[in-house]
Amino acid sequence: MKALSTEKDLLLKIDKFFSWETFRGKLESLYSKKPKRDVILLFKTLIIKFIYDISWLEGEIRDSKMFMSS
Repeated sequence: MKALSTEKDLLLKIDKFFSWETFRGKLESLYSKKPKRDVILLFKTLIIKFIYDISWLEGEIRDSKMFMSS
C-alpha cells in the first residue's frame, strides 16, 4: 500500500491548496438533518473515490465509528 508521504502526491497537493471549509455551508445545506459524518470528510471521500476509482472506501467510512461527527 502506498503511503501519502511526498509533495508529489496528488492528495497532499489538493489538501495544501484547496480551501475545504469554503464548501461546508453548501454541503450542509444539502441535508435535511445533521449528517452522521462530517460533510468535508464525505466530500473528500468522493474526490478520492473519483481519482483512484476506489469503490470500497465509502463502505469503510460508513462502518467506522472513527469517522462519526460529534
